[in-house]
Amino acid sequence: MKNGISLVIPSELDAYQDAIAINGLSEADFKLAQLPGPRTVTKPIILGIVQVTYNPTKASRSYQVCMGSSWPTEFLNDLESGVFS
Repeated sequence: MKNGISLVIPSELDAYQDAIAINGLSEADFKLAQLPGPRTVTKPIILGIVQVTYNPTKASRSYQVCMGSSWPTEFLNDLESGVFS
């Protein structure tokens, strides 16, 4: 993110790292990018987008970051269902 501001809070980063470790994967094989969220009338509370890419397969998935979001859980579910395979 611009100006070094992170959308990802420490507990979310921990959950992201745990999801990778639980699945026997290496964090070095993933890229986590933080992008600004859309500013629309219909979705005013979205703070940004977290995009996760699994480098070996180039599979990528984006997750909305907002108050009360559970993107680390969504990421874990995607890992376990083979989205990044």
